[in-house]
Amino acid sequence: YIRYAFENGIGKVYGYEPDPYLFKILQKNVKKLNRVSVYRCAIVDSIFESDMIEFFVPKGKGKAWSSILSTKGRNCFKVPCKKIVDVFEDHKDITLVKVDIEGAEYDLLDYIIEKGLQTKFDNIQIQFHIIADYEKRREKIRKELSKTHHLTFDFPVGLHENWKLNKNI
Repeated sequence: YIRYAFENGIGKVYGYEPDPYLFKILQKNVKKLNRVSVYRCAIVDSIFESDMIEFFVPKGKGKAWSSILSTKGRNCFKVPCKKIVDVFEDHKDITLVKVDIEGAEYDLLDYIIEKGLQTKFDNIQIQFHIIADYEKRREKIRKELSKTHHLTFDFPVGLHENWKLNKNI
């Protein structure tokens, strides 16, 4: 997504990746792109009270995903985190935000909507993950986003969506 955004004229690109394995891949993929900055940290809502968060990864080498959701048989690592409101302060004009955070998207999007921050993004790309009560929570988020944005794509496989800010907002 970062390379796509960069190659299609979206100004400066900021990427946040907490997983050390994926972060190394991200760094390698964007090292020649001068308008791209990447950070090894997690983005959290403002009610999160720590400067570190635990992530869990499957056991074994080369597993390309991690989550804050704990399950049996997974290793753990801690990573620095940054509050979403601080990201807004650091980067004023945000054209696109991609939210693929392994089940934590519901809490983060609820927070963004509750604070009325969703209008800071021209486009919001989301991958909703299947967690307990996900259908109800996803529908609530979609209903709220439809007040300020319109759906431009919705792929049911993987629950990928893009919401574009309405021009009258």
